[in-house]
Amino acid sequence: MPDRSDVSRCDASGESRDELAESLRFQGDVETDRGRWQLYRQALGSEDHHPLLAALRHEPDPQLGLSVAYLAISMLPDALHPAWTSVVPELLRHKAAERSAEVSMLRRAVVGRLAPEEIEPTSWTNWLQLRIASQAIDRAIVDDLADNGRTKRIRNAATLRSRSLAAVDREREAGER
Repeated sequence: MPDRSDVSRCDASGESRDELAESLRFQGDVETDRGRWQLYRQALGSEDHHPLLAALRHEPDPQLGLSVAYLAISMLPDALHPAWTSVVPELLRHKAAERSAEVSMLRRAVVGRLAPEEIEPTSWTNWLQLRIASQAIDRAIVDDLADNGRTKRIRNAATLRSRSLAAVDREREAGER
């Protein structure tokens, strides 16, 4: 039998989720994982994320909460990441923190601002390798991933990106003549 703190936690969960659904005029079923996922995605599109953060603190499915945090982290500025990491259950919080660091690193790679000590592709997750392989502007990093990426998909993405970057370089050189 749950103690009173568990009961009040469940009540708070339902209340915050129901309030969120009502404020967004959400029509789905918030009792199912799929319905809550749709609710949370809709809530991410709103200006005020506080009601969503409150609902996620009581999300019964830890993986669903982590997935929402991943999505928010990928969409929002780095400075807001700690709020999203904090709503993930303690057991999975390290994953949210890791994704936050990866998104930040990816954003720097896309504009060519990775620090030399950050360029350690073998230590990057497959998720990060794939995204850097297909989005980075530093040809040396992309070429390294084309040769040494962990999976065939990563190597192929890096090869395509390298070719694209080479074409841009050729066009730039032709325009300078």
